[in-house]
Amino acid sequence: MKTFLILISLVQFTFAQAIFKHVRGDVYKYKEINKPEKVNRGDSFEEEETIVLKENAQVVIKLDDHSVHRVEGPSEFKFKSFAYEFKDSEEIQKPASLFMKTGTFFIKVLKKSDNESMQIKTKQTTFGIRGTEFLLDVPESEDIIL
Repeated sequence: MKTFLILISLVQFTFAQAIFKHVRGDVYKYKEINKPEKVNRGDSFEEEETIVLKENAQVVIKLDDHSVHRVEGPSEFKFKSFAYEFKDSEEIQKPASLFMKTGTFFIKVLKKSDNESMQIKTKQTTFGIRGTEFLLDVPESEDIIL
């Protein structure tokens, strides 16, 4: 057990940081639904924070060198977790996990990986991404468009 703890303490992870690179319109983030915080360009957000875009709003989010996300409102989503990799490693060790409740998303994964780079979940389906560009529309109805 001591050896395991020593090994864990020696491993250094690099976590992605999420930054709003562009914000237009009414965009909010919250961990608690009754405490929304208006988002501005340059703000960051954390895992498990819900992001809400009102009608005609738009954001561009960058997760370090992992991915870029352009989102059109109305939308609601959250990153359950960001991608991470071991320090000085080129390979992603744990994929980003994005839950998309509604909205239109253009996603460009910057870092291609032999492993899964991102997992995307909706109410209807879950799929894994290794590295690509795609458009995903998750309307209020039951159908999604990829």
